[in-house]
Amino acid sequence: LLQQLQGKPRPWTARFRATVAVATPGGEVRYAVGECEGEIIPDERGTNGFGYDPIFLIPALGKTMAELSMEEKNRLSHRARAIQNALPILKEMLLQG
Repeated sequence: LLQQLQGKPRPWTARFRATVAVATPGGEVRYAVGECEGEIIPDERGTNGFGYDPIFLIPALGKTMAELSMEEKNRLSHRARAIQNALPILKEMLLQG
């Protein structure tokens, strides 16, 4: 990725996105999306992660995903946000049936 971005104007904006599908036995399927927006930085920082985490900066925090504590990551990550957004759907489905 960094090789592909070299020479391109910065900031290199990026977004992690996760989708959770919630399905009922009757075949109803609903989706919840979670996103985490940031920037790609040219040098890796942090050790708490994998993949793009060391180069994915969250500007508001001044940290990469790999620099976040597990608690911060569980609160801010795209996966955590997708699950949080799925909870009302699950609750509604449980109340319906």
